[in-house]
Amino acid sequence: MAAQSISSKFWGTKLNLEYPIIKILDYKDRKHELEQSDNPFAIILLAQLAAIEANGDDEKKLISKFNLTKFLYTHGYNKEDILNMLRFMHQILALSEELSLQYVQRVRKLEGELKVSYMTCKILLKA
Repeated sequence: MAAQSISSKFWGTKLNLEYPIIKILDYKDRKHELEQSDNPFAIILLAQLAAIEANGDDEKKLISKFNLTKFLYTHGYNKEDILNMLRFMHQILALSEELSLQYVQRVRKLEGELKVSYMTCKILLKA
């Protein structure tokens, strides 16, 4: 895995940040591993993979977006993390207005079943 770095100096203090560069498609066959991870970036990768695999098919995006939302709700993420990840997902898995409304209805039903209320229509329909 290749690495990239960035450095900054200010008043005698130096900060160096190194981070890996990954290829999202390298994780295509590792979804189960990503689902088992507690790293929030695993969800980001899953959303990216879902968008790539949907290849413009809004129905596939709707299914993936809802499944990822359900995953977030049922795997112990806190409300703030869920909302942050959903904001990202709404951009990556953007839906038509009609399918956005279907998504909102499904999420409201899920929230009722789980007895949680994390979302507002404003956040859900922002995409």
